[in-house]
Amino acid sequence: MPERLRWQLPLLVLPAAIASAQLTLLLNTGPGAGNFLVINLLVWFCAAILWLEYIQALVTPAWAPTAPLALLLLLWSVVVISRTSTIYDPLLNALPLATLLALGLLLRTPLRGSFLLLGLLPPLHYALINLMPTDLLARLTAEASAQMLWLGGVPVLAQGDQLLLQERGIVVGAGCTGLNVISLSLASVVALLLLNGPLSWRRTLVLALAAPLVAFVVNAVRIAILCLTPAPPPGSALAESTSFSFWHTGTGSMLFSLVVVLFLFLIEHRLRGSAWR
Repeated sequence: MPERLRWQLPLLVLPAAIASAQLTLLLNTGPGAGNFLVINLLVWFCAAILWLEYIQALVTPAWAPTAPLALLLLLWSVVVISRTSTIYDPLLNALPLATLLALGLLLRTPLRGSFLLLGLLPPLHYALINLMPTDLLARLTAEASAQMLWLGGVPVLAQGDQLLLQERGIVVGAGCTGLNVISLSLASVVALLLLNGPLSWRRTLVLALAAPLVAFVVNAVRIAILCLTPAPPPGSALAESTSFSFWHTGTGSMLFSLVVVLFLFLIEHRLRGSAWR
């Protein structure tokens, strides 16, 4: 095996293994953990591109004096993904931070600052959606979804955080306010700027303002779709119909989060290609 490939493989394979294990655990630990899958996927994707470009351009590894500390962080990451005592362990959100910090401490690399910011995005996201009050956002979401349904010819009344339809009512709870995707949208802006480099302050402002607006509108569309899903038949033991569960807490909810990220990737790409400064 060539000497260069001998040290490149562990530096690429180990973080890739930790990332794939963490994402697999998030994917298989129920609807609640799915809220954090997309932001972790975003962080790992951006970090992988930065790390791969750096490793490919590196002729020989410049090991840092802090390498022993890096090994401790990597060991901690392996221990966390090995835990099976809980359905969902919040420590999973700290895995990108620990792993990316370890990579930054392992080598003398200019990526330390970028890796630190990327690694902080999942725990900050977790803290925000668990601590931020959502009452006002719930009412605004209900109003926006009701307007969309009225434009589509569906009679509905928005009353506070409730959407009253002819046959049933839907409450816009804390998990449906879109705070998750709004936080994800702001994290996407940070990740894109770290990945592709800074924009002018005008373009950065446009991107930062567009992010929560896109997230709010996309989530309002999701709530409107939930209103159109059929209710469980009378006497059914199901609290929610299959289609409602799909768009509420299932894969459909994560698809809308991915749509937000893709929209922001497109906006950022257009801003970089625009002649406007």
